[in-house]
Parts: sequence; structure tokens; C-alpha cells
Amino acid sequence: TGQDTTTYQLGNIAYTLLTRPELLHSLQAEPARLPRTLEELLRHIPFRKGVGIPRIALEDVELGGVLIKAGDVVHVSYLTANRDAAKFDRPDELDPDRPSIPHMTFGWGAHHCLGAPLATMELEVAFSTLLTRFPALRLDVPPEDIEWNTTSIWRYPLALPVTW
Repeated sequence: TGQDTTTYQLGNIAYTLLTRPELLHSLQAEPARLPRTLEELLRHIPFRKGVGIPRIALEDVELGGVLIKAGDVVHVSYLTANRDAAKFDRPDELDPDRPSIPHMTFGWGAHHCLGAPLATMELEVAFSTLLTRFPALRLDVPPEDIEWNTTSIWRYPLALPVTW
């Protein structure tokens, strides 16, 4: 797990919680919901732009009626996979009570991020601490004033001014 990606997700998740006070307050009232809610936030929030990491097909395979030939370049988009209506009911909605369904934020199979358990633990510790230590935490500027990174593939707020 790189420090950058976890830091970016901390900012993305904090922004989402701070702009959805009902969700923030529900987690403060029921901290046991945090792990499941974080998994849903990881599924719901795209923290990388683009079509995914290119892969090379090793053999001919047909997917959805399309033939992918051995040697073809395939872009696997976890963004699209995480919003797949065949897998997720109401995929574009953030639903912290969604039944636990594996998401692609950390990749899958041989390409699954080895640091996923560490990143998940870091997020749980960070948000558990924030929810406990700063119960009145809120944005100090209107949400539309938050500036976002636009210079790399990563999506995250450049700064997140808060008050408590």
C-alpha cells in the first residue's frame, strides 16, 4: 500500500462523509457500522480516473458477445465494475446497508493489491478516531469550493478545510 493512495482515499471518504451529514451522524451513533460503510465507500468513490490498467489477453476469449483475441490489449476498469448493475442493486447509489459484495477497488485475483488489508485497517483507524475525537467535525467551506486534483490519474481533494 502506497501512502499516497491511502491518503487520497482518506480525503475522498472524509469529503463524502462531511457532505452527507446523515451518514456521518449514523456512524457516530453506531460505530460498529464503520467497516461495512467503508467497504461501500471504497466501492462507490472513484479515486482514479481513466479506463484502468492495460492487460494483454493470453488466449482468445468471448465476453458479452465480443471476441477478445490473444495479444489484444484490454483495459480492465474497476470504476465500471464497481457500478455494474448486474452485480450491484442501484449501483450508482451510496448504500451503507448494501449486502457485502466484493468490489474491485483493490483489483482482483493475481492483480489484487497486497496492501488492501493494511489500507482498510488504516481507514478504519483514521475514521474511528475522527468520529470519536471530533464529533462536531464539518467542512469549513461550501462543498463547491473544494478544489480537486486535475493533474494526475488520481482523484482527491487538494485540501479539505474543516472545523469542529
